[in-house]
Amino acid sequence: MADVKIKHGSATSLTISGLNSLASGSNATSNEINVTTNDPLDVLVELTIDPGTTTGNKQAVVFAVSTLDGTNYSDGTNNDNMRLLGTVSLPDTNIVRSAAMSVAAAFGGTLPPRFKVVVLNDSGTSFNSSGNSAQYVEVAAEVA
Repeated sequence: MADVKIKHGSATSLTISGLNSLASGSNATSNEINVTTNDPLDVLVELTIDPGTTTGNKQAVVFAVSTLDGTNYSDGTNNDNMRLLGTVSLPDTNIVRSAAMSVAAAFGGTLPPRFKVVVLNDSGTSFNSSGNSAQYVEVAAEVA
């Protein structure tokens, strides 16, 4: 009998325009991730955030927006219409790397064919002008 094992792809940089210097209360949206070629079971997203001196809620909230047709995305300006991937606690001025966040879990276990990651700065201050980034890894099943 064959064993099925989880196989993680290589980490891929994810461009999120405006993540550096993102003002508190504002969103920044990534480039599209298209999973129709490799057909992974999941995509794990990780953020690195350099928050500056935080106040208030001291967090970044991470969402995903999706499309079935490659053109019309769910509303990325209304938090109620986005899928929550997770939050990143930003307790002080140190650079923080988030835990991996599952995109499939946010969509009920099934990846949409195309999606974007949206970061809401809820830290009480603008992110620093450099040092903020994101990456993702595709997760597949492999029969061994």
